[in-house]
Amino acid sequence: MSNGKKQLKLSTSLITPGSSGGGWRDQAAQPERILDFAFYRELARTAEEGKLDYIFQPDKYTVSANSPEELRRGINIWP
Repeated sequence: MSNGKKQLKLSTSLITPGSSGGGWRDQAAQPERILDFAFYRELARTAEEGKLDYIFQPDKYTVSANSPEELRRGINIWP
């Protein structure tokens, strides 16, 4: 039974670093940590500190790189 109060639920999606075409250029981006479990744990803890209700983590990623440099930077990685 509802008490009549509406609540806003906050969430985020943990897409990979560098998944936007130029996202890796941001000084704070860490595309080299794409396979680092600790990186995602840190993101989840940050979301929890921000009082988010839940996070979404895609099941898999697809990597498409035209050069070793693009792969190293994490560019063109899509959930």
